[in-house]
Amino acid sequence: PKCSCSLLVKQPSSRDFEYAYMGCLGLRGSSVLLGLFVFALFRFLNEVEILIKQFHCIFLLLLIVKKLHDFFHALLEYRCGKLG
Repeated sequence: PKCSCSLLVKQPSSRDFEYAYMGCLGLRGSSVLLGLFVFALFRFLNEVEILIKQFHCIFLLLLIVKKLHDFFHALLEYRCGKLG
């Protein structure tokens, strides 16, 4: 499948967000383990985000999640540029 950067979703906690990253990272064939790792990572970040929404005072954790999101967003754009 072609790398579709238009799949970027605005809500990081949605499942589309996870699959968009997995798809754009070109995770198929021999990269199944990497795909599972990325999926697990985003499931984890999703849980952290839910936790933060429940406990509004954890600003630092929110900042860390934001930094991680920005990093993967940049990685996605790089990979999408490479994969066309």
